[in-house]
Amino acid sequence: MSASFETWQLGDQAVQVSHLEKAYRPQTGFSKGDLLRYYRQIAPVALPHLKDRPVTLRVYPQGVTGTSYYLRDCPEDAPDWLRRVQYQPRTVSHPVPLPLIDNAAGLLWFANQGAIEFHLWGSHMPDLSQPDLAIFDLDPGETASFDAVREAALRLHDILEQKGARR
Repeated sequence: MSASFETWQLGDQAVQVSHLEKAYRPQTGFSKGDLLRYYRQIAPVALPHLKDRPVTLRVYPQGVTGTSYYLRDCPEDAPDWLRRVQYQPRTVSHPVPLPLIDNAAGLLWFANQGAIEFHLWGSHMPDLSQPDLAIFDLDPGETASFDAVREAALRLHDILEQKGARR
């Protein structure tokens, strides 16, 4: 069993992680600590894709079998070193701070809060009104198999290639 709290040094930032033993996928034994270690390992590959793009997070405080919620605004208790960008949605009268994850510490801080899914915006700083990326989220839901999702991805790839889309 892991300690309830640890401090991980990630570059210039220290991130306190907690409850590493918490079951995030009970049927497989996958724990919160496993998720945090995974995100720490893939951070060098993931961070270039996150650079200067706000993220909307899907947070699972009790793991994937518990309830979840979407988090768009950067929490007030987020560390000062976590970058934010002010954004004015049409639906509210005041700007909201959107999180920008540009280092492993930010990735791990959000994962420690229960964020498992990181949904990128299609636009990036400095102009959030000009998308430069299309994201296709192929989710099997409750009924489709992984094979069906793979088939959909291959068909989508072929269609986009025929239309001249570039990577």
